[in-house]
Amino acid sequence: MDQHGIVAQTASSIRLAQWACAGTKAANEGTYPRANAMVPPDGWTWAAAQPVSRRMKQHGLIEPASYASADIRGKAGSSILDLVLLTMMIFQGFKEIVAFTLAGAGMVVAQPRPSGARSIFEGTSDVGKTKAGSTVYEPAGNLYRVTGGGADMWGAADDFHFSWVRVSGDATLTADIQFPWSSKAPLEKAVLIFRQSLDPASAYADNAIHADGHITLQYRATAGGKTADVTAAEHGSTRLRIERSGNRFTAYTGSADGKLTAFSGVTIAMEDPVYVGIGVCAHDAEGLTTVSFSNVSIERHSGSPGANKK
Repeated sequence: MDQHGIVAQTASSIRLAQWACAGTKAANEGTYPRANAMVPPDGWTWAAAQPVSRRMKQHGLIEPASYASADIRGKAGSSILDLVLLTMMIFQGFKEIVAFTLAGAGMVVAQPRPSGARSIFEGTSDVGKTKAGSTVYEPAGNLYRVTGGGADMWGAADDFHFSWVRVSGDATLTADIQFPWSSKAPLEKAVLIFRQSLDPASAYADNAIHADGHITLQYRATAGGKTADVTAAEHGSTRLRIERSGNRFTAYTGSADGKLTAFSGVTIAMEDPVYVGIGVCAHDAEGLTTVSFSNVSIERHSGSPGANKK
């Protein structure tokens, strides 16, 4: 087989492997009565496609249904498919082992900088026990779409998705927040937060708006301590702010005319640098929700390290 033939065969084998994985998953979950209820990908017949399940079983990927024996496009195609499936098994297995181990231990899964150019955040992390979240930045509208899971941000530990930057000194974080119309859990949370660390039990102060519109200053004064909160009189405000001045944290809500008004404050000792950013909690250990943050800015105050950086 020439070089072009090998490339074409490899691409075709990848499509077949993806098809087989999807079909077997559907069968195992009861979506289809059997794995072969799906139509094979272009360029494959049933006689050629069926033995893929046996090869996946050989590599430990699945426990497939029994199929009639047939050859699979000759030795070249068979060898390439073996290599593709083995690579998929190693890569997917490694990802799942790491994700489940870290999530089960309540650890932080650190991820790269939010996708998109010129994000003001250094990184994005799944904190606590949560399904994998993400942050996507859209420069045209200075918009962050944050997808997060987790049962709650409450008690002695938090579960949520967090996009952050490390800051020393006084700073102010401001953003407009929009929940999706499809929100079903009234206690889904979108937060502007200052946090001592990425540990789930970290001390923190945040300004949190819930899907039902109520807004709270939430805080944990010491690592592993209980969470407390103060509820704002303003309901449904979409523009929020939280400000740090020394160890004093003040939460603000925005009125219809755009004016920001402080509604509560708390004193919490935090050492520099602290983690500052935006987060989302689905209030559902098995779910995810996506919230939009726009016009996001971080102002560092005069006299503080890195003053006025946005």
